[in-house]
Amino acid sequence: MNSIAEIKNSLRNLTSFHEMLKQRHDASYIRNKSLDEFIILGTYLLDSCGNCFKSREKIHCDDVLTKQQFNELFEDNHYSFYLGSNSHPAPDDKVCCFCKKYWTIDNCSDVETTITHESIDLNDFVDFYLFVAIENLKSNPEKKFYFDMNEKILYRNSEFIQQNENLIIQPDDKIEASCWTYKHKECVKLEAEEICKKHIENNGKNYIRFPNLAGRHECDVYIKTELQLAGIDIIEENHQGEVPYHFSGKLNDFTFHRAWYYWIIQGNTPLDIAEQLYINPEGQKNVRVAGHCGRPAPEVPWVKEIDDKKFITSYHIDSLAGLKLFADTIRNL
Repeated sequence: MNSIAEIKNSLRNLTSFHEMLKQRHDASYIRNKSLDEFIILGTYLLDSCGNCFKSREKIHCDDVLTKQQFNELFEDNHYSFYLGSNSHPAPDDKVCCFCKKYWTIDNCSDVETTITHESIDLNDFVDFYLFVAIENLKSNPEKKFYFDMNEKILYRNSEFIQQNENLIIQPDDKIEASCWTYKHKECVKLEAEEICKKHIENNGKNYIRFPNLAGRHECDVYIKTELQLAGIDIIEENHQGEVPYHFSGKLNDFTFHRAWYYWIIQGNTPLDIAEQLYINPEGQKNVRVAGHCGRPAPEVPWVKEIDDKKFITSYHIDSLAGLKLFADTIRNL
């Protein structure tokens, strides 16, 4: 799979595309063969080491170009490719865990991958061999499991034990695995809207910690929900940093901008109000003076003097309860 003709032939469907990628990977990593480089479907860069990189934007070009042809066509443009869990095309044997639809060669780049660590209950497989349970779990159409059989991953009687495929499963056994799930990008947003709708209906009752929104294209859904629940005005503002948001918050002279898993607040909080916030257990824990991880009290050196008055000028807030507390406290200043 090292010529334009061979790669074009592999694009007849998603399964053959994955087979081609595996053959290139094995050629390099197992047989130490150096490969030619190609740009595929205006999205993927196949490098000389058998890796598959993904472009951060769709490039309008032929389905298969050598790297040299691509560079000649786009010598005045700069395109960025990255390597990681989201750089590979969607799997051919798994469905989107939101809409339950399979991918095709035509939309295989429209995928977001999430990797989690799961402890899986094996009570449905009691008295079966471990390999039977593993094969059954691997057949799940919504999840791809990876089991590291070189490590102790079977949990029995409050401890991890050395397993083998012929081990018989007992009641309450659990097994550790890495779990990969996949969604269409639009499905990620639709799922976020469903989650946030429930939070609005429950007035944020179970919204304990803020989700990490770094790099998440659906971040605006969570941002608008958090601001609404805290009674903070929503303002349009484009930001293409780590959190690529299009909305921020404003309340009186205070501004609210979302970071990874917390809010950044800028504004002059009078020292007596800052002290009130700190006395409150929620404020002391999740309304952090100057964004300091040590959660210091509102005192020197964090106090700033402006026109002979003392203020705390910035906060980082880690919870919805903390955001509500701050907004309610400064609302009538």
